Amino acid sequence: MFDFRRAHIPCVIIHGLTKNITYDAGAKVTGTKNKGTWNAVHVDGNWRLVHPLWGSRAAPGYATGRWGLVTDSTLVPDNDDPWTTESAPITNEFYFLTDPAKFVTKCFPDHQVWQLLESPISRPEFEDMPFFHPAYYDLKLEEETNQSCVVHTENGVCELVFAFPPEREKRYSFSFKLHARREHDVEGEYDLQPLHRYCYSYRFENKQYFHFRFPYNGVFKLDIYCKNDKRALLSDWVAEYKIICTDTNANVKPLPITPKIGWGPTDALDTHGMSCLTHKNALVSLDGDDATFIRFGLPKDKNVRIEADLVTLGMSRDAMKDHVAMEVDGETAAVQVSPPGEGEYALQVYVVDDGLRTNVCNFLMTRTKIVEVCLQCGYLCNCIT
Repeated sequence: MFDFRRAHIPCVIIHGLTKNITYDAGAKVTGTKNKGTWNAVHVDGNWRLVHPLWGSRAAPGYATGRWGLVTDSTLVPDNDDPWTTESAPITNEFYFLTDPAKFVTKCFPDHQVWQLLESPISRPEFEDMPFFHPAYYDLKLEEETNQSCVVHTENGVCELVFAFPPEREKRYSFSFKLHARREHDVEGEYDLQPLHRYCYSYRFENKQYFHFRFPYNGVFKLDIYCKNDKRALLSDWVAEYKIICTDTNANVKPLPITPKIGWGPTDALDTHGMSCLTHKNALVSLDGDDATFIRFGLPKDKNVRIEADLVTLGMSRDAMKDHVAMEVDGETAAVQVSPPGEGEYALQVYVVDDGLRTNVCNFLMTRTKIVEVCLQCGYLCNCIT
């Protein structure tokens, strides 16, 4: 790390407001809780910004007592301790000679000139701008759907999309935690309804999608994480959002399933030497034809037995057996899906070995068009009409 003291570089102490560890995304910054200081240093004829305190600490995330966890995706680390247990000091180079456009997302100086920006921002703009953390910039992510740290739902639903460099697709693994705000005036025991059946994340091409449904109105805190398998970061914490839901309705339903391996073609297929030949997106529309076919490539060097289930709310798996069929032709397997009606479905594909079924792929499917029923059995199926 560069030692400014030995270089005898002019240094200025800057006072202002910061989005520190007590800050929640979307909150107003105040001189009581958010006051802070940092430095500007004169290097090679230019003023540059540094935050020595933050540069010497690393906090991967936190949750205050006002927030209760309602869902946690499976990839989030179990250890949420924001401080290291090692005795060696931690440094975060992001806060040394930081790009002013990135620095101003965390620190707002009392005097506008020390933003070091051609077009300075206002305090309301500072409070509203996306709440990104150093890992966001280190991983070269780009959030495409929101220009604010506050997200408002539409009919009880919202979505965030993070783009990343295509060549890093195999390196990155995303996860999230969602907290609901606890109300101070609630008396007695107060349990928050878990929302793991209402949230999902999936990857398509070089983008990671986060989808959230809210069956009840409230204020929520969302933390996004991303790991780089090729290089460990001081913190995997990427961004924080405040989600406000005031418009939920009866149409907000839970997911048919919450698969441990996630949605869409994942590494689970690769592990068994399989590939998905027709559908790369985890979301599949069933509106095209009466039947939808999803084809998988099978390994050449061994026999693989696969099965598929179609799952929906309100019907058992046995009742759905007539609406999913499997056909294997050499090194290709085709799964035919014929939904019994409008609604949301989950297709689960399994590899069967010695009676043990291993889930290798899942698709979230939706039918919005009216299904024409089979004249023979009374609903859409595999019968010959």
